[in-house]
Amino acid sequence: MAYQNINQYNYRRWGLIPFNQITDFCLASDERDYNEEVVFSPLLIAENDGNRMPFKFDFDSLETTICRNCDDFDIETLVSENYYNPSNIDPNICPSAQTLCDVGLTGIDNGLVPNMSGESIDINTGLYTSPPDIFSRYKYDRRFKMHPITGFTTTENRLINDDSYTYGIDWVDEGGTVGRIARLQGGFYQGFYKLQGYDYEVYPTRNALGWTAEFLLKYRWTGDTSVGLNDRYPDGKGTFFYMGTRAENKFYHYADGHPKQDTGYTRVTSGLTCMNTCGCLTESGVTAHTCMKVYQVSGYTSVNCNCGCPCSCSVKASNPELDPLYDGISNGMSIRLSGDTGNPIVCVKEYIITGACLPVSACTTDLEFVTGTTVMEWCSTRGIFDICSGTTYIENEHWVQLDAVFERDVYLECAEAYTLGGLGQLVTEVYTASSANNSVSLIEPPLTHEKVYNPAVTDAVIMNDYWIQQRKYRLGKMKIFVNGYPLMTIEDFEEIIPRPLNTAKEKQIGVPYNISVGGGTQGLKDNLTFSGGCPPELSGITYQQDPECLTTQDLDETIYSGLTTEIHLEEIFGGNFIGDISAFRMYTEPLDASMIQHNFRILRERYVLLDWKCPNCDLPPAPTPTPTVTSTITPTKTVTPTVTKTVTPTVTKTVTPTQTKTPTVTPTKTVTPTVTPSISVSVTKTPTVTPSITVSPSVTPTISVSVTKTPTPTVTPSITVSPSVTPTITPTPTQTPL
Repeated sequence: MAYQNINQYNYRRWGLIPFNQITDFCLASDERDYNEEVVFSPLLIAENDGNRMPFKFDFDSLETTICRNCDDFDIETLVSENYYNPSNIDPNICPSAQTLCDVGLTGIDNGLVPNMSGESIDINTGLYTSPPDIFSRYKYDRRFKMHPITGFTTTENRLINDDSYTYGIDWVDEGGTVGRIARLQGGFYQGFYKLQGYDYEVYPTRNALGWTAEFLLKYRWTGDTSVGLNDRYPDGKGTFFYMGTRAENKFYHYADGHPKQDTGYTRVTSGLTCMNTCGCLTESGVTAHTCMKVYQVSGYTSVNCNCGCPCSCSVKASNPELDPLYDGISNGMSIRLSGDTGNPIVCVKEYIITGACLPVSACTTDLEFVTGTTVMEWCSTRGIFDICSGTTYIENEHWVQLDAVFERDVYLECAEAYTLGGLGQLVTEVYTASSANNSVSLIEPPLTHEKVYNPAVTDAVIMNDYWIQQRKYRLGKMKIFVNGYPLMTIEDFEEIIPRPLNTAKEKQIGVPYNISVGGGTQGLKDNLTFSGGCPPELSGITYQQDPECLTTQDLDETIYSGLTTEIHLEEIFGGNFIGDISAFRMYTEPLDASMIQHNFRILRERYVLLDWKCPNCDLPPAPTPTPTVTSTITPTKTVTPTVTKTVTPTVTKTVTPTQTKTPTVTPTKTVTPTVTPSISVSVTKTPTVTPSITVSPSVTPTISVSVTKTPTPTVTPSITVSPSVTPTITPTPTQTPL
């Protein structure tokens, strides 16, 4: 300890007041037990450190975009100014590149590319140096890149025509210190940070402790705010952030035949059994792809020559259709501003799997894994400008700094992040030759005679009970900060770990591992496929929508009413932000309050941000005080999951918040809702909508919970359940007021 005790100072310039009998204060110049970056740095936290802040977008910077209202499809992108480089070596020393020619199969659905065939993108482990390459939507290096969503731009063959296809974005120069911003009028930006099965990853699939996302937004609630996805999904209005897979597998069913849900419907894709991936082409440059059918086949026929059986003996193997339900659950989360007011609340939503291992019947000890799904949404009970409630401040638009921080309860390193509650429980590596029904190629010459024998592999994703059992390794706190000050804390928030789809890598390019800024996800709303048969050439191609890629809700409004699907991502996370955006940053760590306050102090003058600690509403009181926002439990559309061999009951959770006030120097409100599952068995699959419940403005964040299709015995949607015990679930979203 340095000899700088205040009592030993030679001059009487310090006066001490004893506090709890402690007066031995020291000033130590050689101590480093504090965050020097917060105290001394004139820059944002990790502003130039790509390993801590891989995503850095400043919409006023030419390093983020060179195309503002330029109407150039090729370079109409946003590019991060930082990049992730944990090895800290020059990425251009030994770069590798690949050309992916199957991108059109899925890239046409969100406007990444304009055609299903004849399109390709390049991925590069190095860095491009020429601006046309850096900003091209066809070239991807270590810098995260987003493109504007455009969707299905023609009304031809569209099953539903409404205003949800409006994806407007205008660039405006506000002047002053803010400069150029993107004015979102139904449109938003979306990009992928990892490609499954390929050498491309610009952000970790799971961080050691958590992550932080920071936004500079100006919310607009007046005028027409029901454009874009808000028109079809008004409950998702105000969504400004989404992370996860942007859609389910669009090729999950057979091309021909009839769906088991509606045997009277003949598939519009019946003529597409001839569609192959580009790996079947003879041209060069497609060695990274496997030749396979785009729509899976219903079965295979092979010849068995073993055990004395003549080689003419044929063996048939069935290949069941995949279930798109498991592509979406526990694979996405969103954040939105809610309310037609200048003082909106903040809501966080996630879509997770629940389940348990239960006896098959009362007459056996055999167990089966039974699953269900839950949509949960937490909303703050205070608005983002509550400190100025009762003034005309909230009647005007203002910039706001919003930070979302997820901090896991358990710190995980390296392999632990993959195995403990991670994707290691779900993802299994298989040979692509096996998935393409060509396993014999793995053992026949000349491959097996080569010195280096390394056949291509892909990943299979299978949801299982181990994922449920290790939920504790995914729990943590979700914290929302407004202008550097805490607005809401959600306890026991389950971490969303984005994962691949359960299909071949060629048929999911750019679909999983997505991030949306300014909106949620459109899912398969804009899905396109060929019409008729497989075209011999690209000229004159006509596209159509596949009804089996739309939600049941959408199909009910078409001629396909009665056809049901397990497509849910778009209806859960559909929605977009109406307003302005100036910046987006994402960290690989959960920032603490001092770091977020540091960023606020730097940004405060540029955006004229409201300081909650020293508020200056700077406007006279409104004639009629604006009432405090009343948080309401939002009814959530019930998702119908697939349950294995069991009659499906419906469980409704009733949330009973109990407020406890503890007067201290800093008041803290704690709400402990007690959730008691009430089980009513039903053999039908009728969705249950939780009725709207109005909560007093003083209650902490509301929870909207919808649980469906849990098994007959009493089940808790956590790890394991004893059929004879009625569990009590206590999610406790806690808000820390000022």
